[in-house]
Amino acid sequence: MSFSYRRYHTDLQRLQEQDAEIHRLEQESIDQKRRINELVEQDAEIHRLEQESIDQKRRINELVEQDAEIHRLEQESIDQKRRINELVEQMQLMDEEQERKVAQLRRDLQDQDDEMIEAEQTIQMLIRDVQVAREVATRAEKAQREAEADQMLRHVLRDSDDEGTQSVTEGQLRSELRQMTNAEQQSSHRVSELEQELAVLRDAAEMLSVELQASKNKRHEMELNEVQTIQELEVTKTKADEEIERWKAMANLHQELVATLQTQVKALRSDKDNLENAIALCQRSADKRLQVLERDRKTIEAENAQLLTESTSIKQELEAINLKLREFEEENVDETAELEKELERRLVKAEMHQEQLASRIVKVEQKFVSTTLLTEAADQNQRKEPQEQFITEKNELLQQLEEERRQSNELKCSAAMLKKAAESALQELKNVEIELREISGDCSYIDGQHESLVDLAKQVVAEFKRHDGASMEAVVASMQVQCLTSSMHAHLNRLCALREQQKAHFTLPSTSGNDNASESAATSFDIFNNQDGAVDIRAACDERSRSE
Repeated sequence: MSFSYRRYHTDLQRLQEQDAEIHRLEQESIDQKRRINELVEQDAEIHRLEQESIDQKRRINELVEQDAEIHRLEQESIDQKRRINELVEQMQLMDEEQERKVAQLRRDLQDQDDEMIEAEQTIQMLIRDVQVAREVATRAEKAQREAEADQMLRHVLRDSDDEGTQSVTEGQLRSELRQMTNAEQQSSHRVSELEQELAVLRDAAEMLSVELQASKNKRHEMELNEVQTIQELEVTKTKADEEIERWKAMANLHQELVATLQTQVKALRSDKDNLENAIALCQRSADKRLQVLERDRKTIEAENAQLLTESTSIKQELEAINLKLREFEEENVDETAELEKELERRLVKAEMHQEQLASRIVKVEQKFVSTTLLTEAADQNQRKEPQEQFITEKNELLQQLEEERRQSNELKCSAAMLKKAAESALQELKNVEIELREISGDCSYIDGQHESLVDLAKQVVAEFKRHDGASMEAVVASMQVQCLTSSMHAHLNRLCALREQQKAHFTLPSTSGNDNASESAATSFDIFNNQDGAVDIRAACDERSRSE
């Protein structure tokens, strides 16, 4: 009785110490999680700063590339300006050459105009000569007609006059006839000359007209060539102007691009300065955070000291609870006595089974001794027989002996484990009942007030529902009950495993030992017939936690 009470008390103290240790470890784990979160945040901040430094380096590389690009663009702009100057000089030279050609063409046209004017004057003079020749020919024809008329008149006068007048006028007529003949010859000669001159003038006029037409055509062609040359010059000048404008636009664009890149460089340099300032600020903030963490560590150490003082007060409270438990133990003397009697009975059965196993081991050893004696006698009597058969039999007997010893040791261990598991299960049930009674405020109960743990759990849940003001305490109590029920289920599972292990070990030919062990294991589980009650307790606590 006193031994079980001391053991119960030591187990209770051990559980309380474990609860305190668990609470302390939970608090430390919470603090460690918080510190880990702070460290993770610091790592994230450091990673962000590293990323910003990488971006800064990338931007610096971009700045270097942009500087190189600016230098290249400036070089290109210088080349473009030089090319523009060369193009302007070429255009000036081309303009001078074209002006020179135009002046030469104008001089040629002026000379042609002078020649054409001279040809026109010559043609007009020839036309006047032709007109004069025509007038002369007209006068000659008129004189010839007059001469013919005079000749006809003479014939008429000759016929009409007599011979007297013939002698008077014969000399005159002859002289006139000679004059007329001479005049006619002269006129015919003059006419032929005039005709020849007229033919020559006509040929010259035709030649001059052909030359004039050729000169006109040549002048027209020269005018067309001049117009075409002027148009080509204008087109070339337009193209050159467009090319110059395009190069000027490109130069302006390059200048704008250079200005933009310079502004970007300035902005990136300002960003670099800002990033450096931000890095310095982050470093200072990280140092400040480390200082804050150090102060927090010191405060946590102070809190730990305070918690130690509180734990001492809690230990004092636990001692008071132990006093109450002693009272409760004194009230439950009969129940514990019956349980101890049951355990003693089971131990007696286990010892009987152990004695049976020991007797079997003794028999096996005696059999082994007899077999060894028989083998020695057989060896002395029958030396000719092979020794392999005896060696095999000897080995088989040794193996059987070792198997029996091993089974006996396993039975001893299983009996001890069964006893320990039964005691721990009883302790857990008592703890559950004590916790429920402490929660319900019914520590000074009367035996038989509650039929089972289920009724007690239902009463606790009803009291939780009546006292909604203490919701947090109810949740804590429900969690404690849930933990206790889970530990009970763990003990039950361990006992089931032990029972299965015992069933596996009790598959020997000795059926009596198997029956006793299985009966002891079965009776050990009769204590936990309130497993459904534990399940009901867990369900009620879960319902209460959900309602809260």
